[in-house]
Amino acid sequence: MTFHCDRGALKAGPWADPPRPVAERMAASLSRFLLRGIAAAYDTPRSAVPDRAGAVLVQVSFRVTEATDDFLARMDDTAPFLSEVPGLVWKVWAFDADTRRGRGTYLFDRRDAAEGYLDYVLPHGMSEQFGIHEIETEILPVLTGPSAVTHATLWR
Repeated sequence: MTFHCDRGALKAGPWADPPRPVAERMAASLSRFLLRGIAAAYDTPRSAVPDRAGAVLVQVSFRVTEATDDFLARMDDTAPFLSEVPGLVWKVWAFDADTRRGRGTYLFDRRDAAEGYLDYVLPHGMSEQFGIHEIETEILPVLTGPSAVTHATLWR
């Protein structure tokens, strides 16, 4: 028995290209799965997203000159106090000891609470006497709809 194979048909078939590595196929499948999930999440009715229209994100960045251990100990001592700041929903603390740069990202439930924090609390808690310099701040309104879809916790 003789089989005839048309090489042009073989090149157009599923064997035309060498098979991709398993990790590459898995990554492509995962990407398609995630994108379908994201698209489905955007079908969530807006009424299902809690109203946090006045929420703002505050970013504070700074440079630290004091000893790392002293700075970190002071931040541990400061955290309980900051947890009681009016309007503060949460804060994420970040510090890179190699670059001596720090950042705080805060979620406030309303702009006036964020402004009060930046005007009254921050200047007394972060100052040159504690080795903190080059303080930069920014307040941005939160886009609550897309944030909720991507699992941001906008409330307690």
